[in-house]
Amino acid sequence: MGRNIVIITVLSLCVLYPGLVEAHVGTGIDLDREGRIFFTDTLHNRIWRLDRDGKLTSLAQNLHLDFLIVGDDGNLYLINGRSWKLTPEGQLTEVLRSSDIPKMIAWAFAIDSQGNLKGPQTRFGKVNAATIGQDGSIYALDQEQHIRKISPDGTDSILPRSEEACYAEGGEEKRQRTMGLAVDTANNVYVANYWERAVFKLSPDGIITTVVSSRWPWVPTGVAVRGSDVYVLERIANPYAASSIIEASTLGDRLGSPRVRKVTGDGIVATLATVPAERGLAVIVIVVVSLTIAILAIIIWRIRRS
Repeated sequence: MGRNIVIITVLSLCVLYPGLVEAHVGTGIDLDREGRIFFTDTLHNRIWRLDRDGKLTSLAQNLHLDFLIVGDDGNLYLINGRSWKLTPEGQLTEVLRSSDIPKMIAWAFAIDSQGNLKGPQTRFGKVNAATIGQDGSIYALDQEQHIRKISPDGTDSILPRSEEACYAEGGEEKRQRTMGLAVDTANNVYVANYWERAVFKLSPDGIITTVVSSRWPWVPTGVAVRGSDVYVLERIANPYAASSIIEASTLGDRLGSPRVRKVTGDGIVATLATVPAERGLAVIVIVVVSLTIAILAIIIWRIRRS
């Protein structure tokens, strides 16, 4: 992979403000050298491995995680209130306890493939998401929805037009939101923008292009890049905005979420896997609610006619 592992300040947020843990949506998706895809499933509190033949394997359960990333050593590093190492076969060990995490909120820091804590001495308010580039620069989404680039020498800059690529409404609530981030070898940053239901590519000089759009009721929450291919983690429902009936998180769980899609360099989009789930209850609820709305509409129409 040729890079260190980024562990962002959501880790320290979980220590200082445990209530925010449940507010974050899993953005973790990454690939190993063999082309296997690993991703978080915060609806079912699991970590999944997607093999190249399409086989889905549950590697870890009962873990509510915001992020994961594959290290240079081939292991996964997971983040919640603590940091964990997970082998591709599913063996889980703790590498960083919550008591070892810096208690200063909003410092961007990283962990290398051996679990060593490191990071630039740069502070810029609450951080919602981050990733790391080939040269060791950390790209972090701050509370004002700017993407900040912190170079290895500590230089802190705001990427041009990053607030447009990361735009989401919601006033103060936007400060608790996460968006999946990834960066390629040319330092283009990819943003999984759930609000716009799209993955955007932001060039170093501020050119924004749409990589792929998600059709309702799906929203993108995570993104990874391998060569010219882009991998998108999606889930049903937007957890940070007003939801429709079918987008209620309880129904999203029943309908089956998340899913992984791939966008090739020439723009071909394919769904690689969708996490299966119980669908029967969701269908029943949707039918009942739809009939109720129809009956109420008829009643209102008759009242107005009379």
